[in-house]
Amino acid sequence: MDNGWSLRFIGTGSSGAPDLGTSSAVVEQSGKPLMLIDCGHGTPGRFRSIYGRWPAAVFLTHIHLDHVSGL
Repeated sequence: MDNGWSLRFIGTGSSGAPDLGTSSAVVEQSGKPLMLIDCGHGTPGRFRSIYGRWPAAVFLTHIHLDHVSGL
């Protein structure tokens, strides 16, 4: 059964692998972003290029720079 919920990874690297983007994901429902999980360097630009707007909510898992330096 498809309920429209998904998790989109928009970065899977670390501060040592900038080409992969920093660790971040977006909780979506029916393709619409509900919450950004983590916000490393470059994440806001990637989010905006995908969704055309800023995230409405951000959840931070911890405060390492590859998870928060985009704030």
